Amino acid sequence: MNYGVVFAVIIVPLILWLGYRSYVIFREGFSTNRAGKILFLIMAFCVAAFFLIMLAMGIISGSVNNRGPITDVYRCDGGKEITVTYRKYAPSLTLSDGRYIEFSDPEYSDHGARYVNADKSVIFWVSDQNQNYLEEDGKVTYTNCRR
Repeated sequence: MNYGVVFAVIIVPLILWLGYRSYVIFREGFSTNRAGKILFLIMAFCVAAFFLIMLAMGIISGSVNNRGPITDVYRCDGGKEITVTYRKYAPSLTLSDGRYIEFSDPEYSDHGARYVNADKSVIFWVSDQNQNYLEEDGKVTYTNCRR
């Protein structure tokens, strides 16, 4: 579910309407209007509930991925295996020989994404055509990797 759309289409107009109703209530005299008091209390409850729900969903806190890391396993030629863990946008790899490699943000192309480590000695190519490979120091070491 896209919470941004829900927020823009439902929540924002509701808050604007409640804010307008509060203005009308105060303009007409809050102390003499019993229905206005009840509507104001309902509005206050709705606004508090809205912020609590947004906080629980992680929208206010700025959380990108509340579900935690996503893991994929690629099986490559020669019985080799790459376990990819995606945290936010950049992955980390655990190779079948036990090595651990972290990457920076991807470089996207028409056919997939290219991940490069900090010293640019390791490149992990993820293709939408399932032609994934790992290149180390200019030499392809893991070939024909598939999920």
